[in-house]
Amino acid sequence: TMEPTDDGTDQIGAWANLAPQDRVRFFDEGQTDAEQMGSGLQNANVICRDNALCDYSPNPGAATPGSLSSLFHQSSVGTWRLCVGDADPSIEGTIDYVALTIDQVSA
Repeated sequence: TMEPTDDGTDQIGAWANLAPQDRVRFFDEGQTDAEQMGSGLQNANVICRDNALCDYSPNPGAATPGSLSSLFHQSSVGTWRLCVGDADPSIEGTIDYVALTIDQVSA
């Protein structure tokens, strides 16, 4: 099941910004749900730098499998996509850096 895209008509959740030098990470044990990123910060604040919340657990929404660990023993070959949304249509941004690190655990 696909979720509707963020078309800028929904409620704006947080006004905080992301900065390339203050990288956030996503993993199952992340301390904060990704949907809460920037909560409690103001417009001039930067996520991770100003609230020390840099590690997030993915929020898959309607997507499956639901957790990154459920991909264990699956092939990593293929196309990986980063999907982001922002409910404020008046502000544009750029993605400066994306990295995918796959840690293999020996049996």
